[in-house]
Amino acid sequence: MAALTALLVATTLAPHLVADVELRCMPDELQAHFESRSRRVHLTAEAQIKVEADRALVTLKVSSKDKKLSKALVGNQRLRGELLRHLESNGIPNERVKISRYSSMPRPGLFGKTGSYTVQNIVVVTIEDEHQYQAVAEFIDERHEVAYESMRFKHSNETQLKLDVVNRACQRLIEKKVAFEQGLDVKLTLSSFSQLPQQSHQHHKYPRSSAGSSSIGRVSDAIQRRMEAQVVDAPSVFSSMTFSHQITGEFEVASE
Repeated sequence: MAALTALLVATTLAPHLVADVELRCMPDELQAHFESRSRRVHLTAEAQIKVEADRALVTLKVSSKDKKLSKALVGNQRLRGELLRHLESNGIPNERVKISRYSSMPRPGLFGKTGSYTVQNIVVVTIEDEHQYQAVAEFIDERHEVAYESMRFKHSNETQLKLDVVNRACQRLIEKKVAFEQGLDVKLTLSSFSQLPQQSHQHHKYPRSSAGSSSIGRVSDAIQRRMEAQVVDAPSVFSSMTFSHQITGEFEVASE
C-alpha cells in the first residue's frame, strides 16, 4: 500500500517537476548568454624563426672490456683520458666535455661464473665548427671502443629566440585582429587566449650513423664527402633550427 501511495504521489508531482525544470532553463540571462557567445570569435596566429645552429652536442659511448672488473675500469679511464687529450689538442677544452658515471655489465661465463666485464661511459662533446667535428670523427675511427651515438644541434641564443617567436606570434594575432576590425567595421576585445606548447625542429644536414662499431669506420668519410658537396651551398656545417609558436585568442565583438 505504501509503495502504491508513493507511486501516486510521484505521478502527481512529475508534471510540476518537469515544468519547473523547463522554466529554469528559459530565463532572460540564459538568452543573454547565448547572444554573448554568438558575438565571440576565435583568431589563431603562428610564427616561426629559422636560424643556423652554432654548436652541436655529439654523444659518444666509451666501452672497455676485460675478464677483471678492475682492469675494465682502468681501461675505461685510460680511453677517456686519451679522448680528452685528443679533443683539447683540437681546440675543445675539457669544460665542453661532459662524462657520465660508470655503467658496468657482467658477462656470464661457464658454470655460472662471470666471464668478463664491460664498463661504459656516455660522453657528450660540445663542438662549434667543422674542424672540431672532424676531430671527434677521427678519434671514433681510430678507436673501436668508442661508438658514435647521436648528434643534437643547439644555438647559443636559444632562450631569447624562444621569447622572440612568442612575441612575433602575438604581434601577428594583433595584426589579424586589426584586419578583421577594419574589414568588417567592428570592434574586437580580447577576452582570453590559449597557446600550443612551443616547438623547435632540427633539420639535419648530415645522416645519423647507427650506434655500433660496424658503421663507425665510415663516419668521417661520409662527413667529408657531404662537406665537400656543400661548400658552396651551405653557410654553416651545422643544422638549421626552426622555433615555432601558435596562439589562439577569443575576442568579443563589442556592442554598438
